[in-house]
Amino acid sequence: MDSRDKLKMNNRKFNTIWISVVSVLVVIALAATIVMNFFSLSMEIFLGRGARMVKPDPNMSQVDAQYYDKEDAGLNSKADKTALAIAEQGIVLMKNDNGTLPLAKKSKVTPFGYRYTNPIYGGTGSGSVNVKSSRIYTAQRALHEYFDTNKDVEHAMTSATARGMDSKGYQKPDEKTGFEGATDKIIEYNPDIYKGHEDSATATTGIVFIGRSGGEGSDVAANVPGSPIAGKGYFDGTPHQLALSNDEKETIKFAKAHCKKLVVVLDSSNVMEIGDLLDQGSAISADAVLWVGGPGAQGFKAMAEILSGEINPSGKTVDTWMTDTMSDPSMANFGNAQYKDLYLLQGGYPTPVGKPTPMDFIEYEENIYVGYRYYETVHDTGGSFTVKGKENQNYARAVQLPFGFGLSYTDFSQRLVSSHQDGDKMKLSVEVTNEGKRAGRDVVQAYYHPPYTDFDAQQGIEKSTVNLIAYEKTDDIQPGASQTIDLAIDAEDLASYDYQRQNPDGSKGSYLLEAGDYAISVNRDSHEQYGSANLNVPSTVWYDSTHMRTSDKDAQSKLDNKGKPTGKSLDGKAFKAPSNLFQSLSDHMVKTSQLTRSKGPLTNTASFPTKEEKADFKHEGFNYTTDDKGKMTLQQADVNTDKLLGNVKGSKVYTTQAPRTKASNGLTLSDMRGASYDDPRWEKLLDQLDLKDSSLYVALAASYDQTAQISSISKPATVDFDGPQGIVGSITDAKEYTAYPTEPIIAATFNKNLVHDMGDMVGQEAASAGVNSWYAPAANIHRAPFSGRNFEYFSEDPVLSGAMLTSEVSGAASRGLIATIKHFAINDQEMYNNDRSRVATWVNEQAMREVYLKPFEMAIKNARMEIKYTDSNKHKATKVMRGTTGVMNSMNYIGATWAGASYALNTELLRDEWGFRGLEISDMVMNAGSNSVDQALRSGTDSWMAWGTAFTSLIKDKSSPTGVSVIRRAVKNMSYAIVNSHTMNGLAPGTEITYRTSPWKIWLAGADALVLVFALAMAVVMVRRTKDSRLHPDRYKPRKKKGDTVTVDSGNEELIGEVHEE
Repeated sequence: MDSRDKLKMNNRKFNTIWISVVSVLVVIALAATIVMNFFSLSMEIFLGRGARMVKPDPNMSQVDAQYYDKEDAGLNSKADKTALAIAEQGIVLMKNDNGTLPLAKKSKVTPFGYRYTNPIYGGTGSGSVNVKSSRIYTAQRALHEYFDTNKDVEHAMTSATARGMDSKGYQKPDEKTGFEGATDKIIEYNPDIYKGHEDSATATTGIVFIGRSGGEGSDVAANVPGSPIAGKGYFDGTPHQLALSNDEKETIKFAKAHCKKLVVVLDSSNVMEIGDLLDQGSAISADAVLWVGGPGAQGFKAMAEILSGEINPSGKTVDTWMTDTMSDPSMANFGNAQYKDLYLLQGGYPTPVGKPTPMDFIEYEENIYVGYRYYETVHDTGGSFTVKGKENQNYARAVQLPFGFGLSYTDFSQRLVSSHQDGDKMKLSVEVTNEGKRAGRDVVQAYYHPPYTDFDAQQGIEKSTVNLIAYEKTDDIQPGASQTIDLAIDAEDLASYDYQRQNPDGSKGSYLLEAGDYAISVNRDSHEQYGSANLNVPSTVWYDSTHMRTSDKDAQSKLDNKGKPTGKSLDGKAFKAPSNLFQSLSDHMVKTSQLTRSKGPLTNTASFPTKEEKADFKHEGFNYTTDDKGKMTLQQADVNTDKLLGNVKGSKVYTTQAPRTKASNGLTLSDMRGASYDDPRWEKLLDQLDLKDSSLYVALAASYDQTAQISSISKPATVDFDGPQGIVGSITDAKEYTAYPTEPIIAATFNKNLVHDMGDMVGQEAASAGVNSWYAPAANIHRAPFSGRNFEYFSEDPVLSGAMLTSEVSGAASRGLIATIKHFAINDQEMYNNDRSRVATWVNEQAMREVYLKPFEMAIKNARMEIKYTDSNKHKATKVMRGTTGVMNSMNYIGATWAGASYALNTELLRDEWGFRGLEISDMVMNAGSNSVDQALRSGTDSWMAWGTAFTSLIKDKSSPTGVSVIRRAVKNMSYAIVNSHTMNGLAPGTEITYRTSPWKIWLAGADALVLVFALAMAVVMVRRTKDSRLHPDRYKPRKKKGDTVTVDSGNEELIGEVHEE
């Protein structure tokens, strides 16, 4: 062997290799450290936070601090049963000709359609369903268990590849589950796959599955500006995503031609154009149509139960199913309308990065006439509709199915037995009789019909001719039996909001109940009445500061221990009647072509913004700067100069009194459970805050899926998860949570008690998993049929939405779960650019209050929870509190102000007028952008939702008296919600809480240490080796220089060549 083989590697080569290796390791370690610490809060959720250390107060050793009952045994099974019950009572039978349904069990059926093999269980984004869960009941499993399923056709589908159609042709079916919205493609099998299976389908019932998905981040594809199909439609001529495609129609035709009966199952939370399925004369007319919405984990079992007659359907539609979705007045202002030269700063940390993006806007020109309010009012006032381009069409042509519609396998009658008015209260008694042969449930629906006067026309007050006011679902009524349902109606709930009225106290805007007769009807649905009675208002009532609505005064009152208003103000201030808070929005909308009855029959006058309107915004109140090219960019508020919320005398939050900090008052947050919001001890607790504690700012400005601990007051860290269909865990959470049906199906039950049970179940699941807060339920309005997140919202109707929201929140709160209702407010559209944070929403204040804010108002005023706490005698006591303690505001702008930074929205309305006490968190606005964290905190938002702890630096003012006061208030609101939740279960008063270092931080520190030790060791090795090579060059291979030759022994061959310097 050549002696050169025993020499050590050339030192320069050795150093080059190991310097590179060490450098890579150091860079990786540094990057991992920076990234993981930046996203440390997410790491706490995904990888686990440090163990909580609890130090009880020795004086409380005998206190029983188990404030909540243990979760039910067999919780998963019970939760699944609740989810199943919701689907059983929420699925709507839309058509059932000649008793097609129910089918006999084990009868032969032939399934068709992509959504049979690939169903939609819910939405995408924060409302996504874990379709791999072992608790998912698939459509295939359901049909297999209840029927004799055509295996040949099923195999043809499972062996085929579906195709996704867009405007250009057929592509791969790109189902989406993330936050970019659901697919904009219409996905279906090529109908040719069914050829050759005609004989196997004969003598079977064909069941065709049609589905449409919606999701967070984008709207369903309509032919409007910004949409992927704008100006084009779909490749086969289908006008938009809510219409049936040619593939779907051909599939239906095949089933209709070769099966003895045809049933269509609609797997969509959005309404669809199904007129041809309902029309007897259509080539694709179905014998029966069943709407399953987004069925969740158990919904397809409920579907099979209904198809087989094991369950009698009792769901009612929660939206108007219009014939022509594109002619709905909301669609005139649905696409992306961009302001001319107005831009929003891009996101990024610590300063915005990238180019500013164009700012969009929406004008709600349909006014209060959302959903059935439009269709019923046009009909009742003698107006007409445009349907599929045809003018002067009547109601029957415009509406496929009215709001509140749903068939049963039995026949019900309803009779208004009595109506009794006592002052401003009315009680209706309705007898519901089962006239058929099957047991079943029905829904009693009451609507009010207000008088429309010349004064209304002069003032611009709009009134729908039909308005849901109350409802109840019956029990299971046996054939021939009856049940009497009592409904209570308060006259003040019939009031309209007049944003033009000048009030005696100098404010503007008031609720108004005009003199006259208000017909109160008991209806089959929004269009068909059973009977009615009159509620008489003898004289006009203005609900201003001289005569407040009872609900407003009660909201601003303290509660007694039974949850009843005491009539004493929450904050010791005078009660506040509702008045205009959004004057600029109403002023803006007056200039638009919004719908009105003042000129005669209601007509759809809504129109898309013109070029001039897109440029006419400079007087609207936006805070922007203009560059030398005329480009206007929205800017953050300056806390030192802002007149509304800044450190300026006269601002809404200004103070010169510096709060005390780092006091030693001996209090912990656990002392405050059950205490009133104005208990003096709160101030003493807040005096203990240490403004140098970094975790304090983490809790305020980096709260995504959690809130951080605040050591100075022993506030524990919390885990906060998303999910309108039940809890959606983190990506590392192996727990399979219950997937309930989507909110439209929940609302379609019209069963408040059942929805309360759902809230209770979610609360129990949360407690068992250590989840403290739930980013749900959501209560925005189904303003337009194409809204991408309609799956996450209840209905087009605010009263139905508000009642469902109240029940669900109350159920969750009863188990100690903070239900964070969202998205507050006017966030009814996702936009097509996956960025609803850069859209300004314009709507007049009457529509805001009567439609879009109403569900939130109802839940905040009416939700209740019973809590247990330790009283001053160390005894366990019980009291009833307001149940809504969490609110999430929205990404969009309300007019010219970002919702999260609107003092009018987050303080004057939410807290001062409605009496909300608790935590308000922003939606996911993970950027510096045009939105200021300081402005948000000062407006009433208590915490900024973002991933990384570094976002805490976005709180600029941590030292001025105003800044510190705002921080204290935010901590108090957060703490008030947490202390009265399951988070404090087992923590007696005086308990101190600390946390050990998180395991991932230990691992990271250990890895960093190993890399550092290795780097130092290699540095030592290289230094010593270099010295040795200089002392003993003969031990090392020489450097190869240009022109050197080398001989390589390769068997009997020699390769001689030139070797170039390395």
